[in-house]
Amino acid sequence: MVVTFETIRDIQRSEKENRNLIKLPDGIFEEIAEYIKRKESRNEDFLELENAKNIIKDILDRREHKIVNMAVMYVRSGVIPRNMTKEEEKFFAELVKIIKEFRDSYYMSLIYGKREKEEVVTEEPPKIEMIQMTEDVSEFVFGERVYNLKKDEIASLSKELEDFLVKKGVAKRI
Repeated sequence: MVVTFETIRDIQRSEKENRNLIKLPDGIFEEIAEYIKRKESRNEDFLELENAKNIIKDILDRREHKIVNMAVMYVRSGVIPRNMTKEEEKFFAELVKIIKEFRDSYYMSLIYGKREKEEVVTEEPPKIEMIQMTEDVSEFVFGERVYNLKKDEIASLSKELEDFLVKKGVAKRI
């Protein structure tokens, strides 16, 4: 895949439009690095190169923000995120570990008046399937969350909710 300015812009647009991480092509960041090297070595399209760098930073910031939120959500509810790169998976695992340690330590001291530090065992998040919405589903409540899912949106939800949506025929497993 040859990355162009339009490719980078399309990724940014998709990240903006989706509240979940979008699925990126394998090796996309290596391809983006090659694009930047190619543009810098040719000393051409300086404005395009600077715009591309700003867009890439925006993409990374958006994904980072989503991963931080997903780590908190995972610790609270066990909802497993999808579409992370290998580097993002490492970042996510470290965030989960830190959040669990904080909760175990700080919350325990608040609730029980103790400050015991237990060894936290970080387990690999179990793999779950992704679904793609085949129809718009208006706002509904499932568990403690409110959902508003749009056609073609790809989501990583609890197994129970995924099973329900697939059974109702408004989503398909991917």
